[in-house]
Amino acid sequence: MTPKALRTAHLDLEPLSRRDRAFVLGLLQDRDVRRYLGGPVMGAAAAVVMDRYLAPAGETAVWRVARDGDPVGLVFLGPHAETAGAEVSYQFAPKVWGAGVAFEAVSEVLRWAQDPCGAPCAVAETQAANLRSLGLLRRLGFTEARRFHRFGAEQVLVIRPLGPRGT
Repeated sequence: MTPKALRTAHLDLEPLSRRDRAFVLGLLQDRDVRRYLGGPVMGAAAAVVMDRYLAPAGETAVWRVARDGDPVGLVFLGPHAETAGAEVSYQFAPKVWGAGVAFEAVSEVLRWAQDPCGAPCAVAETQAANLRSLGLLRRLGFTEARRFHRFGAEQVLVIRPLGPRGT
């Protein structure tokens, strides 16, 4: 899946590129951003993750989200390891938490995904302790499908149907 540039009333979502390296490395090393994502990624490991983001495996698309030209987050869309759904995930700088940026960006990616991904639904997975992310996903129309233990913590898989554009 090849991401295309997307625009909302307040945000620009562009396919991730090498020019975003410093921003992405900052997100990867931020303790707060990575709290529910396995912790900060430092040094050579951060460079490996950055390279994986730039050349995602399979059908994963990655967007850099900017507000007023300032990069503030990432949104990913790709196959989920265990379901037929298209998995959406995201990371945002703490300075925009609670400002509606993640809701607006993820909403736009899901709107775009309704046609290109061909999946019957969108899914997301987060730690049960990540109440802020679970709240966002519920506001986006996701409902809980199941809970399970992975990565040393209780996880929640949420699901949302995807239909043709306009439905």
